[in-house]
Amino acid sequence: MIPIHFTPKKNQRLSVKIAGGNVDPYLFHKNLSDSVDVGEYAPEVDDQGYYTLPYSGKYELRILQPRSQASRGKTPAYWLEVSIL
Repeated sequence: MIPIHFTPKKNQRLSVKIAGGNVDPYLFHKNLSDSVDVGEYAPEVDDQGYYTLPYSGKYELRILQPRSQASRGKTPAYWLEVSIL
């Protein structure tokens, strides 16, 4: 897994689209108490597919797979599109 780093401003909107693979996108920031699921059907994402970023500064997006796949050394292929408005 290669994390994606970006530095947006507070209240910008993030969209993460994934096709293929059995993976989920999670967002990290030093001020977040926990990671945030920013997948298509996550409760944190609005009806248009965007998550409003609560802080300015450096974020990290990680694409994670289920532990059962990772422990067997499987690496799923997927397509990723990230947009920040």
